[in-house]
Amino acid sequence: MLNSARLVVIRSILPPKWRISRQAAAEALNRFAEVEADSAWQYYNAMYFTSDSRLTGMLFRNVVEEMGHADAFQRVANRLSSQRFRPMFQSRKPLVTSSPDINSFLAFAHESERAIGGQFATYAKACPLPEVKEVFERIATEEVDHQLEALVRLESLLASPHQSGWLLFRARLRRGLEQWERLGEQLSAFFFGILLGAFYLVSGLFLSQYCRNAGAKRP
Repeated sequence: MLNSARLVVIRSILPPKWRISRQAAAEALNRFAEVEADSAWQYYNAMYFTSDSRLTGMLFRNVVEEMGHADAFQRVANRLSSQRFRPMFQSRKPLVTSSPDINSFLAFAHESERAIGGQFATYAKACPLPEVKEVFERIATEEVDHQLEALVRLESLLASPHQSGWLLFRARLRRGLEQWERLGEQLSAFFFGILLGAFYLVSGLFLSQYCRNAGAKRP
């Protein structure tokens, strides 16, 4: 439901917003660069917890491609922006901390890549900027490959489809909870901004009226 609502918002708001403000487009693309860089780091970290050569190869390919995605978003963001964005070095929470985490990680990677691939495809259709549209189209295609590879590797490591199905269900549930949390944070910030604006408006009107009354009482 949240994904569907988000896609509707993207199709409705993105074209006029990015036409009006190339800086807004640049800032959004820079955030996508940070997300893709974090994804590359997660794949790289997972490589330390498997001895499966095929899985290691897949993870390494994804590291290279995700870093390529981050670089592509960063370059187009800098072309659109009035100021150059600098890479942000931030602490990361690893999704894999031991070998048993690998299966859950692959399930989560499959669900995440599927969601982000669909989101990027929608951005590509809605984007009014040709140079950005091309980047979204290319990356959306590669994200589809990532989600399929993650599913294939997950199923190859497990004894039955019931196990992979259960892990995929848990991954979808986890992503859904994270989306609700982010939505709650965004709504809280939105309503706080409205309340703060209303406070300043009322305060301004009160002070303005106070000053007029004070001035009228002077001899």
